[in-house]
Amino acid sequence: MKVVTASFLLFTFAAFLVGTHGKYDNESHKLILIRGRRGFRHRTGSWLAASPANQRRCGAKNLYTRRPVHPKTSTPGCPVDSPTSAPTPPPIETATNSPEGSPTAALQETDYGPYPAGPYISVQQNSERITLPEPATVLLSIASNTACPHTGADIVYWDDASTWGASGIPDTANQDVAVPSGSRVVIRSTIPVVLGVVTVPAGSNLIIGSDVNGIDIHVAGMEVAGRLLVGSETCRLANPVTITLHGSRPRDAVTNVPSDSYKGIHVTGVLSLHGKRYFHTWSRLAKTAEAGLSVLMLQNPVNWEAGQEVVIVTSAIKDSIEYHQNEVRTVRAVHTSPPSGVGAIVYLTEPVDYSHIANSNYQVEVGLLTRTVKVQGSESDSEPTDPNPLSCTHLLGSPFAEVDEDVEGVELYCMGQTNLLGRYPIHFHMLGDFPDCYVKDSSIHRSYYRCVSLHGTHYTTTTENVAYDVCGYCYYLEDGVEQFNTLSYNLAAHIHSIGPVPWGGGQTTDIFQQSTTLTLPADVTASGFYITNIHNHIIGNAASGGWAGFAFPNLAEAIGAHQGNEAFRPATVTGLTLDGNTVHSTGWWWNHAGAFYFGGSLYYNGDKLEYNPGRSFSFERDDCHTCKNLWSGQMEVIGFESHDNSLAIEALSSGLWINHLLAVCRTGKSLGLPEGATNNRPLEGSGFFWYDTGQEHIITQSTFRNCGFRSDNYNQYNSSATRGCDDSDMSKACYSESSMFGFLTHSDEFTPKIMQGTRDITFDNCGRRFKFTINKLETVSGQGQNWLDMDGSVSGLNDPTIIASGLELAKDWWGVDNQVVYEPQAPLSTYCRNDGSGLNCSPVGYMRHLGHKFSPTLNAAVNNGLPVTANPDVVSMIGGFGWLLTLNRGAPRQLVLWDLEVDPGSVLLLSIPYPAGTTFNI
Repeated sequence: MKVVTASFLLFTFAAFLVGTHGKYDNESHKLILIRGRRGFRHRTGSWLAASPANQRRCGAKNLYTRRPVHPKTSTPGCPVDSPTSAPTPPPIETATNSPEGSPTAALQETDYGPYPAGPYISVQQNSERITLPEPATVLLSIASNTACPHTGADIVYWDDASTWGASGIPDTANQDVAVPSGSRVVIRSTIPVVLGVVTVPAGSNLIIGSDVNGIDIHVAGMEVAGRLLVGSETCRLANPVTITLHGSRPRDAVTNVPSDSYKGIHVTGVLSLHGKRYFHTWSRLAKTAEAGLSVLMLQNPVNWEAGQEVVIVTSAIKDSIEYHQNEVRTVRAVHTSPPSGVGAIVYLTEPVDYSHIANSNYQVEVGLLTRTVKVQGSESDSEPTDPNPLSCTHLLGSPFAEVDEDVEGVELYCMGQTNLLGRYPIHFHMLGDFPDCYVKDSSIHRSYYRCVSLHGTHYTTTTENVAYDVCGYCYYLEDGVEQFNTLSYNLAAHIHSIGPVPWGGGQTTDIFQQSTTLTLPADVTASGFYITNIHNHIIGNAASGGWAGFAFPNLAEAIGAHQGNEAFRPATVTGLTLDGNTVHSTGWWWNHAGAFYFGGSLYYNGDKLEYNPGRSFSFERDDCHTCKNLWSGQMEVIGFESHDNSLAIEALSSGLWINHLLAVCRTGKSLGLPEGATNNRPLEGSGFFWYDTGQEHIITQSTFRNCGFRSDNYNQYNSSATRGCDDSDMSKACYSESSMFGFLTHSDEFTPKIMQGTRDITFDNCGRRFKFTINKLETVSGQGQNWLDMDGSVSGLNDPTIIASGLELAKDWWGVDNQVVYEPQAPLSTYCRNDGSGLNCSPVGYMRHLGHKFSPTLNAAVNNGLPVTANPDVVSMIGGFGWLLTLNRGAPRQLVLWDLEVDPGSVLLLSIPYPAGTTFNI
């Protein structure tokens, strides 16, 4: 196949530019010589003959390709209890190449009931291009607990009158209680009244023991300067312990902040909570959980128990308060001897209402919510009372500890106080280096403000936790200085923004300012993970829902308590580990929001924080599906899978290398769209877009599958009846403009130069390969657009190729010989604009190659050459007889050349005609 790109020219080449610099001031010189050797090479540079004051911003599109000398054969509000307005999707079709098999396959049997037959998606098969990391296997010992604090020496009991002396056992409602100084007091049974604030002074211990009937404690708050102990690392409590916190939210809570212990546990001493170990705490499905079934096939073995609650995470592309398909169900039984390829079979007490996908491309998660140790806000005074429940404001939950925390196997429910700084379910507060602090195998659900906050704290561990139904950012690095922490194998699902959600299709959004209803302006883009400092280990996590899955905002300086630290700038630190993370069902509102979003700026405007969500390192083995795209820049992406997305990946800053990308634009599964959403929010199903704004992008060893619209207009590379995608079924369709590659060439301000290259690219059952996005007038960026196809795998020529602009006014500039191939798939037109108005990009002159082939006076088939505008950048091949520059107003009186990118061994001859007798000063 000899066809190549859209309105571009492709050239076989043997060398690539290196870069030299020259500067000349000419009053009277006829020729400028830059020595090198002959032969067409790629060259870019800048020239200046007049002030660019009248410069226009424009856009463009069209491609040509150059055939190689020896062509080869081408290779082709917050939380809600249940879904409210989400329509039940149609039955999910099973792709013929998916190993999960038919959803109507015969059911098998265990002692607990039937389960769907295989094939199944095992842990080893859950991704194609990358290997998702797994937590280390845990051997769940059946041995007796040891070193339990409630059985230690010198203990006294809460319900023993001798413990309290003359004051007697605390048994009065709302009574404030102080644990006796220097004592070790054990609570061994339920306290029958709601107490006031319980204080544990320094040197004292309050220990909650174990009772087969469970222990319930109701308080208004706790102030812990000593030690609050529930179990230990060697004494994981299997019997239930529940601490319930009571209190209504004051109307002026944000401006008149309540005491630290108000409806919370404030710790300046030691907190050590250890519930029973459950493993795994979450798993992916091994088989699609069809609507109407009450059985889940999990990839991992689990020791979950009957009566516990689980969340089955949505597989729909949109997840929000008013539309979601997450479901909370109760476990009826667990079968631990499942068929091969399955870790466990979980039976539910009632069927699921929605289908939850598990196929060879991606599988959604199931998380365990119940734990034996539970801290919660009271149901009577914690639920939302805000008249607009979608705003996530004016809610009350419970903050948690702030100092030495060892938390594992704990359930945190109805926690967090919205917009109250520091009142989060878990808060590591200004601890400095503290490697002994951790939050492990716990759950946080129905949180009104965040999940786990790391604030001025380093070397901590947050691992194997499940978070669901959360207002604001969930796993959260607060000031941008937090480093060397590990966030691993955590699940974040159903995350809600606070305040108005930034949305739209442009590259900018509204700017949001700190206020009493938005303490952190960035919460308008709340996401599962908020990473203000990449010098941490982010491994094996999963995110669903939210404005994005993982947000990496740009902080030019530290904020909060660390503001003014001029020696530390979060945006300049290097990354430690970003590996094996997955995202889905996110990025719905803004067209440029990404599953992994590297962008947005958080900064101070005066004494108030301000957040700009719009555009303004290396991560490995990551995956997103049913999400809009990945927005990135200035990084390496080593192993990335993208499934059922609008755009696989998007980069709007310089310096991006993608290696081992797998973009499956459509898998054949329903996207779970809200009714009517496809009419006004087209989800393209495209691969990657090149930009024209001075960026450098490289893509290698990558595959595009089922991408590009299927149309007879775009069958030059593949004419299969099943190639790409179409719009016949809107539940899983792609946009009529979808393509593998696209070009943004809208501006007269930018000249692309050499900024994009590819090698070893594979197209698997794809439709349209190239497109341009703006269709109006010609521009500088459109005329200069070019692309280095190192091995010809994109062009189909299978030789080193340059893909370049084929615009009408640029075709003779790039068409340097008769081996050029025209590519019809991206008919390039452009859009010139100045403050939004369509304007012609008026040339101030023309640049053309010297020689008979390019001379309009000798060859009537060619034009005057490449239009040169107020933008001084010019890019093209060098060699032949050189370039000829002619200006409409005559030869320049002063000429400056700079940023010349020419191989030192090459020759570029630049000619400018001057009147006879002109003299020059150099």
